[in-house]
Amino acid sequence: MYCDYFGLRELPFTITPDPSYLYMSERHQEALAHLLFGVKDQDGFVQLTGEVGTGKTTLIRTLMAQLPDGIDLALIFNPKLSVFEFVASICDELHIKYPVETDSVKVLVDMLNAYLLNAYSQGRRVILVVDEAQNLHIDVLEQIRLLTNLETAKHKLLQIVLVGQPELREVLGQANLRQLAQRVTARYHLEPMTLRETQGYIVHRLKVAGARRNLFTRDAIRQIKKFSGGIPRLINVMCDRSLLGAYAREESQVTGTIVKKAVAEVYGELNSQQRSRAKLWLSLVAISVLIMVGVIWQSGITWRPWVSPVTANHHDVTTELLPETVASTEASVDIKSIKSESDLERVLQISPDSKNLDMAFSGLFASWRLDYDKTVGTTGCERAISLRLQCYWGIGTWDEYLILNRPAIIWVDTAAAFGEKQYIVIRSLREGEGIVEIAGNLYKISEPVLRQVWSDRYLLLWQPPVLGSHLISLGDRSDVVLWLRRNIEQFMGRNLISRRIDVFDRSLEGYVKVFQRKHGLVDDGVVGIKTMIVINSLSGEESIPILDFKGGESSE
Repeated sequence: MYCDYFGLRELPFTITPDPSYLYMSERHQEALAHLLFGVKDQDGFVQLTGEVGTGKTTLIRTLMAQLPDGIDLALIFNPKLSVFEFVASICDELHIKYPVETDSVKVLVDMLNAYLLNAYSQGRRVILVVDEAQNLHIDVLEQIRLLTNLETAKHKLLQIVLVGQPELREVLGQANLRQLAQRVTARYHLEPMTLRETQGYIVHRLKVAGARRNLFTRDAIRQIKKFSGGIPRLINVMCDRSLLGAYAREESQVTGTIVKKAVAEVYGELNSQQRSRAKLWLSLVAISVLIMVGVIWQSGITWRPWVSPVTANHHDVTTELLPETVASTEASVDIKSIKSESDLERVLQISPDSKNLDMAFSGLFASWRLDYDKTVGTTGCERAISLRLQCYWGIGTWDEYLILNRPAIIWVDTAAAFGEKQYIVIRSLREGEGIVEIAGNLYKISEPVLRQVWSDRYLLLWQPPVLGSHLISLGDRSDVVLWLRRNIEQFMGRNLISRRIDVFDRSLEGYVKVFQRKHGLVDDGVVGIKTMIVINSLSGEESIPILDFKGGESSE
């Protein structure tokens, strides 16, 4: 609606990909150069990582456009597949015909190998590009490693490019995947844009849309860089909302003040209507508690609260609701017990909504005292971003998950779930007994049963200390380093003296390694998402739900 007002032919900041709006910053150009180099190398893997919205998919499309003739390309955008499904997808992309009735991975690999040998004999090369590779199951990653064994005496027959979020580096850093990691010959991590690149990006999109003058003040661009972290997708959202705000105010330019207001809207500050709903909900909870107390008093039953104590909610959602109230409310519900894997299978069989990821997200959001309130056309993770949260897609063992001490959505591994995805939300875990949510219903379940159905894949929510911060290491200088130093000082009980306290120096790196060893993390001195999650869980800096599991520390 603001296009005519600002003299634009079309909306300049839509989040849908449009080649005419492609802006290759210096970082994107460098990343593309690494991809092209790795592809031409014809040996090993190529790895590209970057945060959500930094332009990885755009780079893939640009790479495809610049590939020379004589290359067959297999592109997989959704890698959440079984080993058989993954290899079958490669065959489908390359138009390799295989028996429809087969369920043998070996049959598919043999046919793929024959195709690769034939392509090699004709002077053609075959490249496999996997997007969102952080979601690959460990078994699939192992199969990918085996596919690299398809080779001649001098060359690999299949070139593989893995593209994913920063978690991909952590996935490949696992000890059981070291053989795969050793085969990566070209790596590049796509960092968010700088202030100068952010300005260039905004100006470029405005010009393409027909703008004849600068519509953003310098302060506005600084604010957008600050709040977006330099991530293009977030820049688009904030610029679009800011232009709408300037139009509503009948301003000729977007100012820093308008940007701040737009950012507040983007990140979901509660409006008066939401607060009214929260107060109404609190009243209903209070009535439920009174009814429950009467029932308990008459029956003589003593309820044991299971919800972990949490501090006041950071997002200002129902902050008056105390943990004891939540515990009592849920205790008033008859929570059935799941005592074995077969019990769990029966529950899943009678719960068709366990296949509904939105319902699982609703349960996960509820553990944060947040209303999921899904908007049509948005994913659970996009909804999380609007509340200043982030999704973390984890792959690891049960014990590795417990270190993070957070509620999570898990993909179950039972006979009932075979061939279909079914979701369980782990809400709490205390003294060997957990509370899980399946299709909106709560159940008690023992930890041994959870271990039995664990499938190495989970999703949890977390909150970065600063928007866009997901990795800090030696030599970095930022506000996130200040946050890190304050917390490490608190945990170590001493001041980490430095002339430049916002610099990640050798001394701080050493203390980070000690902290990581103590809490069961990889002690590489690099503060990634897992380390940040554990720090936040222990520091009380943010109001977060925890499993209340007391493990994750090793005695020294």
